[in-house]
Amino acid sequence: MTDNFALLKEKTDLVDYIVGRTGGTSKKVGAHTVDIAPCPLCGGHDCFRITVPALIWHCYQCPTEKDGGDVFDFIEFFDRCDKAEALKILAKHHGYELTAGATRKTTRSAKEKDGTTEQSAIFEAAAAYYHDALLSNSQELGYQKKVRRHTDATLAAFRVGYADGRLHELLKSAGYAEDQLTGSGLVKNKDGTLCDFFIGGLFVYPHVDPQGRVAGFTTKDRRKKYTYRLPGEHWGAGCLFFNMPAFKGKEVLLVEGENDLLSVHGRGGYQHVAAINGQISRAQLDYLTDWAPGKTLYLCFDNDDAGRTYTDKVCSALKKLCLPGTLAKLLQEQAVEVRIVRFDPEAKDIDDHLKGQKEPVTALKALLKGAERYFPPLRSLKDIYSTWISEPGQERKFDFDTYGKICFEWFRASGKFFIDGEACHLYFNNWIYQIGNNTPFKALLYHEAGINAATNGARLIIQNIESQAYLKGDHTSIPGWIFTNFKESTVYFNLCGEYNNLLKIGPGKIEVVPNGTNAERVLLRSSPKMHPLRFIPNADIRKGMTSLKTHIFDNLACDNADRYFVVCLLFNVVLLQYIKARGITKFSGTKGCGKTSAASMLSTVIYGEDCVTTGSAASDFSEAAISPLTISDNLESDAVRGGKRDFLLTAATGITRQKRKAGSDSDNVYERSCTQLLVTSIEPFVEPELIERTNEILFDKRFHNPAFKEAVAVEADLREARDLIWSAVFKIIAHDILPNIAEKKADTLKVIRTDYPNHSKSRLNELYAMLYLILVEVVKYIPRPGHVKGSSVARMILNEWIVAQNERSYATERESNKILYGLEALLSEYEFRPTGFELEYGLKAADFKNSSGMTEQIIFEATTGELYRAFDYLAKTRGITNQFRSASQLGARIGDSLEILERADWTVKRSAVINRGTRKHHFVRRFVRHSAK
Repeated sequence: MTDNFALLKEKTDLVDYIVGRTGGTSKKVGAHTVDIAPCPLCGGHDCFRITVPALIWHCYQCPTEKDGGDVFDFIEFFDRCDKAEALKILAKHHGYELTAGATRKTTRSAKEKDGTTEQSAIFEAAAAYYHDALLSNSQELGYQKKVRRHTDATLAAFRVGYADGRLHELLKSAGYAEDQLTGSGLVKNKDGTLCDFFIGGLFVYPHVDPQGRVAGFTTKDRRKKYTYRLPGEHWGAGCLFFNMPAFKGKEVLLVEGENDLLSVHGRGGYQHVAAINGQISRAQLDYLTDWAPGKTLYLCFDNDDAGRTYTDKVCSALKKLCLPGTLAKLLQEQAVEVRIVRFDPEAKDIDDHLKGQKEPVTALKALLKGAERYFPPLRSLKDIYSTWISEPGQERKFDFDTYGKICFEWFRASGKFFIDGEACHLYFNNWIYQIGNNTPFKALLYHEAGINAATNGARLIIQNIESQAYLKGDHTSIPGWIFTNFKESTVYFNLCGEYNNLLKIGPGKIEVVPNGTNAERVLLRSSPKMHPLRFIPNADIRKGMTSLKTHIFDNLACDNADRYFVVCLLFNVVLLQYIKARGITKFSGTKGCGKTSAASMLSTVIYGEDCVTTGSAASDFSEAAISPLTISDNLESDAVRGGKRDFLLTAATGITRQKRKAGSDSDNVYERSCTQLLVTSIEPFVEPELIERTNEILFDKRFHNPAFKEAVAVEADLREARDLIWSAVFKIIAHDILPNIAEKKADTLKVIRTDYPNHSKSRLNELYAMLYLILVEVVKYIPRPGHVKGSSVARMILNEWIVAQNERSYATERESNKILYGLEALLSEYEFRPTGFELEYGLKAADFKNSSGMTEQIIFEATTGELYRAFDYLAKTRGITNQFRSASQLGARIGDSLEILERADWTVKRSAVINRGTRKHHFVRRFVRHSAK
């Protein structure tokens, strides 16, 4: 009779088998020996050795009586099964059909199997003893409650215990014989003396079978010294996971370890949770395959390579059952719904993540709601569909409409459909596709679905996807890079990382959520310039702000108040959507003053690289919709015309741009900018509309930091400090700015409007209110030299901002105002030759002197038309172009310029009397000194 055990043992390369099962690393250490690390049973290093010729293994650290053996002993321990089951597992591995009747004695005899009741009684007594030992040990109980933060109810529900090394005394006093005690595995005979298998100092976790009976034990050592469980031959049947009763329901959340399970069950309030406890075994995967049809399985493993490996193994084992509804119905299969739960990548595991949540129950529900559904690759589903079609005896044809439905269900699980107007879009793998007969979408179908657009029927697939997307997708506008939920005072910020996560910043709370598939279904585009950002949950705010001061604030070559303005603009990137009119920030100064270096520093800390560039108006419009900062370098006044001017005004005022849709005679598309505009230039803007909306920051060499490194070194330092700086910014915004932000902003607006009713940047009051709220927090970390920290310092700096902008605005307008320029030029002409002035320019002029013969004022009397003709003649005389196209345009500009004319000592007295169909106005130039406001 064939000995199946001997045959399969001989066929097995023990090294290859164990490495393949465990993923460990092998290393030859002798002529006939190989070490594998880590030990697949206890996790130790430099302790697991295989003697190749003998086909045996041995671990020098595993705390079991039997710490070695052949391949069947390994499978017993690794898969927690008996020898008969180990034989089946190895036979399946080799594809070997077992010979009937061939057997080998297992470690448990028939008599032992009949003694299951005694074994169960011992296990129940042990579980009760261990739990009582924990409750009576205040120090260890305190660790579970204060460090692990498990509640009494959770510890009681799972009978979490503590080993004190005296279990054998209890069991012996209960009347159990020595062979019964050692047979249970919980007691061993060491040198003729009975002692506990679990040494003192371990936390013990009883495992129950599907009926709730204790069937095995695992342990945890807070000292991280021992990691082992009850040997596999002593485990009861059917106890494959921690908390087997969870599988009685229609859904299960699968986690890695005991503390993960206790946290989800107790802190998260979710009862249908089970744990794999270590490496996931073949027996566990087989159980899931049998249990899962028609059920929902959530996978929530650790954020490490091992956790990702477990996810891959489960998905691989169940992939043939993970079918879209349309395909499952055709095959008459009960599909499995596998969903992958993704949580904050900075958290080690789900236990760690839930500890950081103020409302863990709500947080866990959100994670489950947003969990990503797993399907095999779409091409694999196509193969399954094609195989079903070609089944013998069936007259079936490939139906493109049906395959279109399968494609839609697959893309819906892996991405997100949204509709803007009548255009249907798919967000997939960080890219937005417009569904239809276009090259990007056809390329996507070819790559993912194996469909060539030139194939007959491909049009049906595209039409099916588009129709279902329109009916079932979200009807919204094309998403931007940031989203603000004003009702909840919550900002979603795209981190642009490899895991495609968003940072959800709310009052007093920050969490990382998946993009598009989060509970709120917020979908954001990635800014193409943005390098990945990593939020550091335990970042020290003070260190982050010190880094910001060192790398940016101290290196800005402008005065102190303006430095605060620039830093507050950086914070404001996160709060952009709280402001409609964001204005333009203009870095001004001569060549080499440091304005471009400042723009480069802001760009580097925001994007991760220097993105200071120049672009066309069309590219600027596109950029402003998807990027937090749009920079136009060296934008001088002669370039601010046409599309460039329109872009600046549109982005600065926050209005929506409408343009004709490409390829359409009637449809329009709308672009709304969500960006902070930054311009560098030497020359000032000349148009009042731009001047009124521009905050000018003056750079000068006299403000240079003597310790400033060269630009490349500064940018390198910023890239290294970027995550820390942003983490500090995010924390300050969450904890200090977002709480009650609407009320605080309204109060600040009221103060600004009351204290500065007619300041030059009144159109940007909303921006000033938000910058002030930020400033109040910034001065706590970057104090102004010589001033005490507090809101009074912020008020002082706010006042300096407004006063400085008033002065700069007046200086700019005085230099660039066309009415003032024309009147001053006419005044010079009059003073040069007063006798011929009226005849030459057609203006009546009067010179009024005081008693000392000094001119007090000169008055030009003219209609708007006469003044226009005088300006026109003046322009021709000087060889320049008249800046006004008509008298009516000139009249409108005069009305807009009254304030700047008044400050330049010109008064316009418009006459209400019509003489021969016209109105004569007086343009009065005063020559009396006065104090500037």
